[in-house]
Amino acid sequence: MYLETLALLAAYGGWSRYDPATAASMGTKRIETLKLQEMVGGLKPNLVHAMTAVQRNKSVSEDELKRFSDIYHNVETLCAVAIDVHDLIVDGKIDEANALYRDKSIPLINAIKADSYTLISSLEGKIDKAALHRLAK
Repeated sequence: MYLETLALLAAYGGWSRYDPATAASMGTKRIETLKLQEMVGGLKPNLVHAMTAVQRNKSVSEDELKRFSDIYHNVETLCAVAIDVHDLIVDGKIDEANALYRDKSIPLINAIKADSYTLISSLEGKIDKAALHRLAK
């Protein structure tokens, strides 16, 4: 969480632990850039595993599968937008980065939250019934 907070501070406040002199002599990248790449890169395999698990589950309805598919695609898009926002910030295009974040990231985040809430709510009954069935045995 500490490094994620540093990345946000660096992006919005221009603050960073990055030292250009050290980077030039050692060929290193900003830790915030590395953290963003690591988080986005780590999210993609998790998405693929989650989608595979959902597709293999025979008790998932068409509506639940569609909703999860929407979440999957929105998260993929959000990852791409995060990289674009980061690149704009690095290029010093702060107003464009803010506009892209406002116009693309916020609606995607809201859609992901809404679809996730609905999906979890619809699965809650199934999970409860399965748990009760196991307890009865």
